[in-house]
Amino acid sequence: MLITDVLMPGMSGLELAKKIRTIKPDLPIILMSDNPSYAVNGYDIGVSGFLLKPLVKDKVHETLNRLLCG
Repeated sequence: MLITDVLMPGMSGLELAKKIRTIKPDLPIILMSDNPSYAVNGYDIGVSGFLLKPLVKDKVHETLNRLLCG
């Protein structure tokens, strides 16, 4: 599982997710951002989840449980 912020120095989380998709297409990827508009771009790439910052503990648990426990 990969959990990454969208905005990072050097390479965005969206670019990272695209590269990871070519290498490990089934790897669950969760993006985080304070801008919900990135969620649409993330889901176009095929990410497994999107967390809006500031993070809410219950939402993080819900997302991780969904991916880890099915």
